[in-house]
Amino acid sequence: TEIYTLSLHDALPISMVLGLGLTGQSDFLHYSSELLPTLFLSLGFYCFVIWLEKDTGGKPFRQWTLLFLVGLTFGAAPWAKSQAVPIAGALGLTALLAALCKKIPLRSVSRRFADAAVLCAGALLPAAILLAAVAHAGAFQDFWNSYILGNILYSGHEKVSATLIDCLLLIKNGSLRPVLMIDFLAICCFFYCRREKASPKFSARELWILGSVLAYTVVTVIAICRPVSNFAHYRVFLFHPLTYLAVLLLPRDLGILSMIRPKLPRMAMATIVAVALMMLVTYIANGVRYARFVAAVTRGM
Repeated sequence: TEIYTLSLHDALPISMVLGLGLTGQSDFLHYSSELLPTLFLSLGFYCFVIWLEKDTGGKPFRQWTLLFLVGLTFGAAPWAKSQAVPIAGALGLTALLAALCKKIPLRSVSRRFADAAVLCAGALLPAAILLAAVAHAGAFQDFWNSYILGNILYSGHEKVSATLIDCLLLIKNGSLRPVLMIDFLAICCFFYCRREKASPKFSARELWILGSVLAYTVVTVIAICRPVSNFAHYRVFLFHPLTYLAVLLLPRDLGILSMIRPKLPRMAMATIVAVALMMLVTYIANGVRYARFVAAVTRGM
């Protein structure tokens, strides 16, 4: 019996609030250059998921509006911070492939190319506006030297082995610990449900979303670990894809949990309870740190 279900685009805001609402990390409580591109990327991916879940191949205006917003936000993210270029590029390519895919939903060739054209128009609009303004001001050479070449030089040259080590060290990062624990629990639940065949199969649309989230996560990890100067606030980029990964893998039909609970061995149940308790303790600790931070700021005013 289905007890309670959530669509992906409904479940994500709840999870993001749980993951970020009580953080006490100073890197996430002040303005940083990652916040605006992260907002663009998360809004674009949110619209992309709605398009995949709700697109029925009917009247095109609503679908084209969503696709235009997807392209617009992905196209705007690199102009907020160049570090978002590979992330926006990977997500934009995924959205383009989905727009051209015949079965999501079943559409004619002309409709698929029209969808792709709308997506590309949205993606190119920010670049057209900003480059036109730069060219009109006669500052294209300054723009090229500072924003393009300057950022490439700032990222530096790092060995692949050093980048891989930085990727592995993300596991011990305190700011990511709550969402990483949720991901660990989600992955365990996913594989256990698959083994017991209790979890419903992914639809073609959800497979596209899963592939997009995995690409989103992998490219984001590379984007934040590749620069030689690896600052803590780069992790802001990772919260959204990691949270979406947990939302996608955790069962949204709670009736499944009641079906598999009697079959769980004691060790598995103890592990789930232990992880849940660690998550609870982490949230409480973050809440205490946040309260202390607010109190310190209030006393300083």
